[in-house]
Amino acid sequence: MATRGVIALAVLTAAVLASCAGDQYHFISSSSTGTYFKIPSSWRVFSKTQLLQAAGLPTSGGTDRFLVAFDASPHPSTNDDFSSNYPFGIARVRTLSGEEQDEYSFANLRNEIIQVDSIVNQDPNAVQVVSQPTLLTHGGLRVCA
Repeated sequence: MATRGVIALAVLTAAVLASCAGDQYHFISSSSTGTYFKIPSSWRVFSKTQLLQAAGLPTSGGTDRFLVAFDASPHPSTNDDFSSNYPFGIARVRTLSGEEQDEYSFANLRNEIIQVDSIVNQDPNAVQVVSQPTLLTHGGLRVCA
């Protein structure tokens, strides 16, 4: 009987501690696409619907299976001009057409959301490369990391 009480207390203590730790992060996920993120809870998260509405696009249909943005700015916005000194991120999982599947490249990936190459052509110092992409392969799966 005492053992059950100790186990129940340990489980309750673990649950309370886990709930305190959970306040520090947002967990963003899409089980259907296998996409998971853990970001600080102080960052603002924008859903697919919010992003599409801000862009004046229909919120249903389309090829986006998962779309989310997050912004650490004290004044986060879906209309960020990407010149902020605060971290931000955009994650997009979409279905590629048959033609895209045959021709998709690192250049396509680099310009998927933000037209990086156009920005660099206008001002070579406007973009700083943090690291080069790495292509990981496993069987028929190819992942850029």
